[in-house]
Amino acid sequence: MLAPRRSWYTVVMMTTERRNRTIRSIAAIIICASVWIAVIFVDWGFITDRIHGLSFEPTTELTSLKDELSLTTRGSVILSATHPTVKDQTEFNQACASSKSDVSILGCYDGQNIFIYDINNPDLAGIKQSTLAHELLHAVWDRLSSSERAQLQADLQSVYEANLSTLQPRLDLYPEANFYDELHSIIGTELADLPNSLEKHYARYFNDQDAVVVFFDAYDTKFKELKAQAEALYEQINLNRELVDAKAANYTAATEELTAAIADFNRRAESGYFTSTAAFTAERAVLVARQQELNQLFHEINTLIDSTNELVEEYNNNIARAQVLLDSINSNASPAPEI
Repeated sequence: MLAPRRSWYTVVMMTTERRNRTIRSIAAIIICASVWIAVIFVDWGFITDRIHGLSFEPTTELTSLKDELSLTTRGSVILSATHPTVKDQTEFNQACASSKSDVSILGCYDGQNIFIYDINNPDLAGIKQSTLAHELLHAVWDRLSSSERAQLQADLQSVYEANLSTLQPRLDLYPEANFYDELHSIIGTELADLPNSLEKHYARYFNDQDAVVVFFDAYDTKFKELKAQAEALYEQINLNRELVDAKAANYTAATEELTAAIADFNRRAESGYFTSTAAFTAERAVLVARQQELNQLFHEINTLIDSTNELVEEYNNNIARAQVLLDSINSNASPAPEI
């Protein structure tokens, strides 16, 4: 007996159902793949920072500092996630484990939070903004993947080598493991005109990285000016002292010679050596002129000593002003005694 023949319509329907199942399977695969792609490319760190930053309530001062840095959305989110705070001397030393009186720590990032030392010296305008930006970049480095850090290190190294005289003494103060972390913060807040790759990197966090550098320059210039003035004064003081010593030696030798000449003149005058008043007067005039020259030299020496003493006083005042600035940024500096 022959099997019943399926109709053409039935065949078509079965083919359509099979095709629909295939389409649904492909769609499911596409949806799953899309989900996995989304999971792979979602910036979970950025989302986590956003969540952590929701509870951050900045003070008026920190809001102002943040606004002045002109952060990008990413930079702002990371900063808020670190809950930055400005601390007084005692609280800052506790938060940043600062105890060395010969090292000035302006801020720190402990892996979660940023702390800034409350420096209120009007001569150091810009220091809090610069410090906040510096610590923010530590938080940024902390969030970079190992591959991202590796990509940055070559450019950071080239900038370091191009500025070796200024950067090496500073980086030598840090453990080798922190070299690129610290270099990343220093370069990003203190140097302009960077390689294009670094400019693009810092542009992810600052709308204008050059403007951030201006904050550093504003207060760093004060120290550089005082240092330059002190060096110039010190050099001039040493030159003056050498000149005083030379003039004093000449004065001493000339005085001894004149004293001997006067004694000889007096001896000869008393013995009747001079046969005429004119001869006596002429030789005496020579001795008087030499005495006047010595008096002028003595006056020059005293004037030079006075001016050198003024330079020494100016130098000491310069050092005192520099020390005031240094003490104002050193959370471990002892307060000046009350008079």
